[in-house]
Order: sequence, then structure tokens, then C-alpha cells
Amino acid sequence: VMNAAAARAETVRLGAGEAILRWLVMPHRTELMSGDPPLRFDVHNLTTELALREVLAGSVDLVIMRTDAITDDLQSEVIKPLQYVLAIPRELLGSREGSEVFEGQSLPFAELAGDGFFAKTVPTTATALGLNLRSVIQAQTFSLLVSAVESGMAAAFLPEVAAKSLPEQRFALVSAKGMHTLNRSLSIVWSDEVAKSRPSVGRAITRLRRVLF
Repeated sequence: VMNAAAARAETVRLGAGEAILRWLVMPHRTELMSGDPPLRFDVHNLTTELALREVLAGSVDLVIMRTDAITDDLQSEVIKPLQYVLAIPRELLGSREGSEVFEGQSLPFAELAGDGFFAKTVPTTATALGLNLRSVIQAQTFSLLVSAVESGMAAAFLPEVAAKSLPEQRFALVSAKGMHTLNRSLSIVWSDEVAKSRPSVGRAITRLRRVLF
């Protein structure tokens, strides 16, 4: 029965950043794929710039990306935003709340590599908050930043949905009003031509809207 369902499933190519795929899309994979007719998702880890280029070229059918980067020749629908917190191993703190990090205390920090929106925004946000971040490691993905925090070696800005998996007794999740500059409005994005020619893409949009709105 499973093989028969897989044979009938139409494939939809979905592109997004690694954090979006891991913590927003993959937890809902069963709901996204089930239904009649079933869908099969091929997921592609793409930067915002590459996602925009790939959906315009037709190399992927749908992307989830920053709302402010969408061009006028694409269709889109806003979904829930991606919000961030500062995750800190408690062994690096003197208090349970971690408020001292806003008073200039030097804090070992794991930073996201690259020149994307998030990586560029972190330094100015940290300065505005009074954080004294001392970079001890650089990583290409948020999954690796989570690993750096879990090891106890450094703090990191993480998507709130990812940071919630860290045990509260070992890690403090610190937020402040000024961190809103890191948050990103996200949208599902597609080509109107592709959606009209392939009903499976329309079904994928409906299912993504249901689980991510």
C-alpha cells in the first residue's frame, strides 16, 4: 500500500534556508505529504538570493524566504515570522536570568558565517543591546550553532523554535526588545505560471499555509 501511494505521489520541489526546513517544515512532513492525492517533497537548502533565482528559473516550484526580498513578478503569502533569542549555557552566567550579559560582560559567542541578512544584522544588534560578544567559533548553519551551544562552549542567537529544545536547567534563553531587528517576516513564494500549470503546486501551497500560517 505504501509503495502504491508513493508511486502516485507528485513531487514538489521546495527551497528554503536550512533553519526553516529543519524547524518549520520537517516537523510537519507527515501532514504535508499525506492526503489524496499524496505529495512528495524534494527539499533544497537555499540562501535567500539563490532561492529567488531558482524559483524564477523554475528550478524549484516553491520557496520560503524573507518577505522583504520578494520581487513583483512572483506570487507570495506571508506566514509566521522567524523570531530569535540569545541561547546561553548557564555555566557561562552568574545569574539565572542572564541579565548581566547586557552590562558588558564578555561572552564567548558562536556566529553564523557568511554575508547574509542575519549575519550582517547581528553585530549592530549586539552593539545596540550592550552585548560584548567574543567570537570563538564560526559555523555555516544554525544546526551547527545549536551544537556549539549544546557543548557549553558559547552562546548564540538561535531561532526561538530551535532554542526551545534546549533543556531549561542547562541553558538560558534571553530576549530583549532590541532583538526584533533579527526577526524575519517569511513568505511562501511561487510563480503564478507554475501554480496554474501544475495542480500539485497549488495543493502544496494549501498544505504549507495550513501548517505554517
